[in-house]
Amino acid sequence: AVVHEAVVVTEADSDRAFYQEINHRLVEAGDHRGIPNCLFLNSNGKDQLGAITAPLRSLGIPAASITDIDVLKNERKSWTNFLTGGHVPDTLSDSWALVRKNTRDALVATGKNMKRGGGLALLSGDQLAAAKSLLNNLAFWYV
Repeated sequence: AVVHEAVVVTEADSDRAFYQEINHRLVEAGDHRGIPNCLFLNSNGKDQLGAITAPLRSLGIPAASITDIDVLKNERKSWTNFLTGGHVPDTLSDSWALVRKNTRDALVATGKNMKRGGGLALLSGDQLAAAKSLLNNLAFWYV
């Protein structure tokens, strides 16, 4: 990782291959969204994303994690590890935990699979707005 400009950590090897290929195509096309000289790593599950991202960031290596929406259903410890890996301060982490819990509860209450059943489209009104805000905050923090 120290010889790359950035690192992207994904949950599974299939995710790593997918995002790496997309990035390669963007770089080749000269698209500003591509990241030249970027290393893509597989964490073998969302529970390890923070464990890989944290030391990279501690070394000053730009590192981001990509996860699926079902990260919202993780137990409190897994969620905390994910945020700790991104060096999210406790003040933000605590407030985001409440929004995560409320979002997870609202998604579970639909009776549908949040990952394959529609994601945020299962929500509406204030629940949808809060969920979008949480994901936007995570996207901002992890980039």
